[in-house]
Amino acid sequence: MSLRLQRISQAQRAVTLSTGARVDPREGTVLHVPAGHLSLEPQCENESSRMPVQRRNFTRSESTTIRRIFASDLKYVISDLVDVFTDTVNGGSPLGFLPPITRDEARDYWISLFPELATGSRLVFVAFNGDRVIGSGQLALSQRSNSPHRAEVQRLFVARTVRGQGVGRSLMYALHDVARQNGRTLISLSTRRGEPAEEFYKGLGYMAAGVIPGWTIGPAGERYDHVTMYRELDRR
Repeated sequence: MSLRLQRISQAQRAVTLSTGARVDPREGTVLHVPAGHLSLEPQCENESSRMPVQRRNFTRSESTTIRRIFASDLKYVISDLVDVFTDTVNGGSPLGFLPPITRDEARDYWISLFPELATGSRLVFVAFNGDRVIGSGQLALSQRSNSPHRAEVQRLFVARTVRGQGVGRSLMYALHDVARQNGRTLISLSTRRGEPAEEFYKGLGYMAAGVIPGWTIGPAGERYDHVTMYRELDRR
């Protein structure tokens, strides 16, 4: 294991349950469960207040781990995040940027998230294969007084070398579970219309709310339509 993950593990004091799940005692979330299950079960000292485990089956590498990254952890993984993020944007998935972007631009973006990570208004999850970053996803929690039930999925991406192995689905399950923990049941997102990501989200139960023509542009000035999608989460 690399030094950066050793330091994250030390900071989180990860322990092993009888099930083999690794738990972050600081936040009380199950970070990884072997045998194809992912859960974010609150681990309470009071057994009577413990919530049931939310388990789902999905296809992925057994060595894939999903971790929530806190403000204090960002410096240990930012270099790898920058590498995968830059490759993703420049490889055809813009994630809100106009490609090509440099590593410095990508690094500035991740650093800009620090205040929201510190306050907890933005939750970031990172997928690891061993100690290698292979993807990430974010959940922006609405801060408005009239929408405490709402959140938005933003900048979900998976390294091109591991796409099609269930990593994106694993990240989405993690975001859904942490949304429930924060009382969020209405989830929205935006993606380019007619591209594979739209079908991916439909496969997770998202429905199209509408299309905005020419919402973004590409490097040559070409315009791309975007579809706004949403999903209601059950209150488990």
